[in-house]
Amino acid sequence: MAKPKFRDIKIQRNGKFNTNGTVHETIEEAFAYWNKKLPNNSTTYLIYPSNESFDFTITCFSLGYAKQCLGV
Repeated sequence: MAKPKFRDIKIQRNGKFNTNGTVHETIEEAFAYWNKKLPNNSTTYLIYPSNESFDFTITCFSLGYAKQCLGV
């Protein structure tokens, strides 16, 4: 499997977080996953579930900002 280039965290409809096929219960676990896999890349993309009229991504530079955006 090729090494990922981007730190994408897909927010699932059930409230869990998917990072490159690995599902995490919390945003902290998802950030820890990317910190281990891509330690030199500080930009993380939170990707919300899409539907026909809504496609939304937030660019985060820290776990604190991601938690603030998610209201956690």
